[in-house]
Amino acid sequence: MNSYIIKCIYFLSILLIVISLLGFLILPFFSIKEIKLDSSLSFTSSIEKIAGLDKYSSFLFVDTKEIEERILHQPLVRNVSVEKSFPDTLKITVLGRKAIAIAYVEKQGFSVPLCFDENGVVFQIGDEISDVNLPVLSGDVDFNKVTMGGELPRVLVPLLKSLKEVRGEMPGYYTSISEVVVTKRGDMTFDLVLNFTFSPIKALVRDLITVDEIKNIIVVISLLEKEGVSVELVDFREDEIVYREKE
Repeated sequence: MNSYIIKCIYFLSILLIVISLLGFLILPFFSIKEIKLDSSLSFTSSIEKIAGLDKYSSFLFVDTKEIEERILHQPLVRNVSVEKSFPDTLKITVLGRKAIAIAYVEKQGFSVPLCFDENGVVFQIGDEISDVNLPVLSGDVDFNKVTMGGELPRVLVPLLKSLKEVRGEMPGYYTSISEVVVTKRGDMTFDLVLNFTFSPIKALVRDLITVDEIKNIIVVISLLEKEGVSVELVDFREDEIVYREKE
């Protein structure tokens, strides 16, 4: 082995030792000293554990995108942002999901509630649900196949988004809807029967609920209630409103 190769090996060995010593001496000064969490959610585990961080995690080399992906695996989380703040702080902002409606499934002979957002993502089941004062979605939908973090059939998403729009613009009208019953007309089409908290009269509509439509429905049903008309259901699917009298 010639002297040039020996010198190169010697130089590289010395360089590796120097780098290792520098890393041993310097990297501790770039550890993560603080995590600032901005979120209204309560996690069952610490945010450090969920994010995959420990006392050896380096501020310099931690991958913020990887942390975001880990946190997004939590069913409660809708969106997350992780930022580095020099020299030793991570800022984690978490947006949670908000339930748009609830449904009930049968588990071991008991009726168990589950809730989902406007994208149909199920993120709370059973005792985890804190707010059950929401419209109930029922009818021709097999909720028993849905699990935590799973999604309702995609065909229902436009309906759920329309419910969100109604709640955003007319929250008082939204809370008056006690139940939305899905009745299939085909594999990808369905009608809706709306039940209300203020009246036993039901409304039959197409597969979406618009703000203007819910206003019209509530006005018509309120007038029927005021006049004492014996009506069980009002069909709003066509331009001409049709009444179904009580038997």
